[in-house]
Amino acid sequence: MALLAQAFKKKTNMREYPLKFPIFEGKNCNSMKMNRIKEALQEKRLTQVWLSGELGKSFKMVNAYACNRKQPSLETLFQIADLLQINATDLIVDKKEK
Repeated sequence: MALLAQAFKKKTNMREYPLKFPIFEGKNCNSMKMNRIKEALQEKRLTQVWLSGELGKSFKMVNAYACNRKQPSLETLFQIADLLQINATDLIVDKKEK
């Protein structure tokens, strides 16, 4: 029984069988755009500092949203869309990709 346990441990070693996520394969996660908050702010000539004040969130959090390091909740996304006076789908879908 001990030999069987050793063989199982050896075969399930993460180095031998790394997890792969085909969706992200070959892509740098930092380059993937999940939202367009930064672009929308630039189009409206507004700043992240302004947005953080309007949302009542820290600049650090809004910057994380704008740089796609963190994604806002749906409620926050709709608040941002209201503040920028745009449709919420414009924050997540690039007009060029439509």
